[in-house]
Amino acid sequence: MKTIFKKKTPKGFALVVTLSLLILLTVLAVGLLSLSSVTLRSSSQAESMSVAKANARMALMLAIGDLQRQTGPDTRVTARADVLDEANPPVLGAWKSWEGTNHEQTVNFAGRPVSPGDYKSKKESRFLSWLVSGQNTSTVPNTSPAANKVTLVGAGSVGAGAAREKLQINLLPSEIKVSGKPGSFAWWVGGENQKARIPKPHSPANDTVAGWSELSKSHSAVDTEPFRMEDLLVDATPASKAISHLQTDLIAAKKGTLSASSEFFHDLSASSVGLLTNTATGGWRKDLSLLTEK
Repeated sequence: MKTIFKKKTPKGFALVVTLSLLILLTVLAVGLLSLSSVTLRSSSQAESMSVAKANARMALMLAIGDLQRQTGPDTRVTARADVLDEANPPVLGAWKSWEGTNHEQTVNFAGRPVSPGDYKSKKESRFLSWLVSGQNTSTVPNTSPAANKVTLVGAGSVGAGAAREKLQINLLPSEIKVSGKPGSFAWWVGGENQKARIPKPHSPANDTVAGWSELSKSHSAVDTEPFRMEDLLVDATPASKAISHLQTDLIAAKKGTLSASSEFFHDLSASSVGLLTNTATGGWRKDLSLLTEK
């Protein structure tokens, strides 16, 4: 008689396998939930970023539109508010010029402005607007920092501290709603034509009195000393290579408490240009000084 022995299966093996599969499924579920959460968060951030970019583009279009509306005609004059009062912020304003109808038409005084008797009131009546966003652009805006304002030019651009605070541009944002979602925007126009250009001095072709005289009539450069760029008088090559305002930090030889790009943010530019227009009657300005001298 043959005895057959059956192989015994260890008890609890099925339970261990089941628990292992459950743990694996739990890890997969947690991973998928985390991935979906990250995806939703990324899409939400991308949506917010696209809305912010759209608002910024709209603010830029409004700024360009207002700039064209106020300063488009040749008979417009722009100036910063701090030329009226040193306490004013560096915001740009637009005025109607002393137009041709306000000039003498007689033979002896042709083209000369007629005195209004009170220049201050006349200038006030010819003022158009400050080139900033907001409802009331007829008064100089308060650009000091505040919790409910948008910073357009901050401490990173002009420097921190009480002395530099008035050079910052902080404005109340204009509230808007797009598809039921709230948003806001603000804009400010800075006049590059009001700034000095990075000095690019050079010597005349002929080192004679006539050569220097001709150079003085055809080429001009700002004083290098106030901008700590005296080395340009020896070698002006770095100035000719500068293509951005931030590169003035590399040109300024003397070091100050602030970098040159921050200290002279509102005063120095790498591309300051303007048009020689006749603000009295429009069109190009005519300079006959060289013709009469020769």
